[in-house]
Amino acid sequence: MAASTISCAQRAGEPSTSLPKAVETCKRGPILVTLKPYKHAVKLFEDSEPFVLAFVLAFYSHTKHDARSEGKWKETFQATGIDPCIFSNLADLEPFSLSSSWPLSLRHLVLHECILKSSATNVERFFQAFKMTKELDATFVLSDMIRDPKDCAAFGQRRGLWLTEAQHRWFLDKGAAAEEFVFEEHPDGKNWKRTCALRLDWDAISATIMDELVHIKFDAVHGQPTATRVMKAIRVYSKCAPVLFMPQD
Repeated sequence: MAASTISCAQRAGEPSTSLPKAVETCKRGPILVTLKPYKHAVKLFEDSEPFVLAFVLAFYSHTKHDARSEGKWKETFQATGIDPCIFSNLADLEPFSLSSSWPLSLRHLVLHECILKSSATNVERFFQAFKMTKELDATFVLSDMIRDPKDCAAFGQRRGLWLTEAQHRWFLDKGAAAEEFVFEEHPDGKNWKRTCALRLDWDAISATIMDELVHIKFDAVHGQPTATRVMKAIRVYSKCAPVLFMPQD
């Protein structure tokens, strides 16, 4: 599970800092709210001192975009004006591209030109495309042939993906060999399994790739407008305190 942490950091054992009490949200005007501290002290690095996050906004699901109405995160949205689902890498927002935003210093990590030439509606598609040894597989996860970002994730996690007839035909038409697929008949019509090959250096570079993609997503110039608006709201809410993103067990 993951957590988006809005942080007024303090060292472990120190008294809690004062928290913002009001934020402008819907037509009803300001709503008083206090996000609770994360109860465990955390370390950013192995050799750093532990500190407490004064207030935390948790998230995980990317499919609860009805947070403004009856979704899982309704209470959080009403209290803060922030839809936590937006922080998921799988959240579909506005299309964005890496063509003008991917730094030259990391250009050597791009194996396939399709990554820079394509646009996508979520970070997950780009992240999985970076993994692929074959450009055809990278092109696939960035294409309209695969709709659900969870399928993109599954395809890049060595589990393989069961393909529809249309998807199978797409690969064959692009030059994939018949022996690259496993056939097994399923009631849902997804009868062809394809497993992608991941680049050998992936474990060493994956954190760098993800860090850069998330920065681009929330970048005011190159990012997704919905994401940048939410980040601006968080900055206002947290009075420009440091904002950290970290895993939560």
